[in-house]
Amino acid sequence: MSTLQAIMTKRSSIIKKHLMKSPIFFLLGWSLVIVSGLSAQTEYKVYPGDTNNDGIVNVRDLLPIGLAFGREVNARADMDIDWTAKLAIDSLGLFLPNTLVNYVHINSNGDRLINAADMDAIRLNYDSTITDELPPAWAPEMIAPVSYCPELKIYFDRDTAFLQDTFFAEIWLEFPVGQEVAPADGILGLSFAFRYPLDNIDDQATEIIPNTEDPTAEILYVTANAQTVALEKVVPPGRGDVAAAGRGFNVFLQSLLICKVGIVVEDMIFRSPADRPFWIDILPESVLMINDREERFEFCLPPPDTIILSDRISGIKDIDANASLRLWPNPSTGSFELSLPAKAERISLLDPTGQLCWQQDIPALKQLSVHLPDLPAGSYFLLIESREKTYRKRLILIR
Repeated sequence: MSTLQAIMTKRSSIIKKHLMKSPIFFLLGWSLVIVSGLSAQTEYKVYPGDTNNDGIVNVRDLLPIGLAFGREVNARADMDIDWTAKLAIDSLGLFLPNTLVNYVHINSNGDRLINAADMDAIRLNYDSTITDELPPAWAPEMIAPVSYCPELKIYFDRDTAFLQDTFFAEIWLEFPVGQEVAPADGILGLSFAFRYPLDNIDDQATEIIPNTEDPTAEILYVTANAQTVALEKVVPPGRGDVAAAGRGFNVFLQSLLICKVGIVVEDMIFRSPADRPFWIDILPESVLMINDREERFEFCLPPPDTIILSDRISGIKDIDANASLRLWPNPSTGSFELSLPAKAERISLLDPTGQLCWQQDIPALKQLSVHLPDLPAGSYFLLIESREKTYRKRLILIR
């Protein structure tokens, strides 16, 4: 062994011994720095899906993917994404700017590139927890220096939900009315959980539908509830988890629909501000909003149990619901039966933007068989007009 090699071997041994006792060793995620020649490599024990290195996989693990999207790291020898510790080596020294999580944790599938494929490990290992001593919780401490307060709001339409009918709650990220913030002041990603009562609903049919149709940006989504995670994992009934993130930049610059929650009713529920027999609440402790500098936002929430009755998407106003109006099957392939209220004269079908898709005059019948033209799958509104009032039912078309 040459003199230089002997010196470097001794130096490496000293560094290893020092780091094993150093707080830095713990903060780096149980890592080991090895100095070889003029280059430094750090070994990390990573768990696929735990991108923020806090010891548990949940929707918050989407946010580091958004922060580091498109960056390249050292490839991992073991690129499986099962829930076992993997050895990852970093020679690039890439860290999140605030919490200093190394990018090798974010590269869940170990393939070198941080991208949407790394979300697969989150879905596969959701709610998994490491058996070792937990690392520190992932909690960005720096506050974004902005003057506005982003708000999460939940909107219902004003219908009565009938037996075996499906209604939707919409969860929006809202900015001050009419305000579009500058890209530097925008939000890169957010995560939150919501809860709702289980009375009178079929929770096995509850679904979370991300807004993947926004034309302004390609947004990454991870959602989870009791129906979408593996059987051995735990998301309790009556709860949903949601995360959305831009691909490396602040994508939320104005108010935007984040997702819809589809709920199947087993018994009649009348939603009104006075009674509030059904509610959905955002859990304040679950909310995290960050920008591309990993600074978190102070946020606003409506008071618990607040229901906002709104026809925000369709723009349809002053429409009443009535128990004499029934529609089955729903969802439908385009052919369905409709029980009609008295004195009904016309039936119209509108898309979610309020555009007329189909219309027909109604003969004096109590029940009507409807066969729609070929329309894209999705959510529509049926309007039944009479001389006295207008009725509405939501129709889901499937193909």
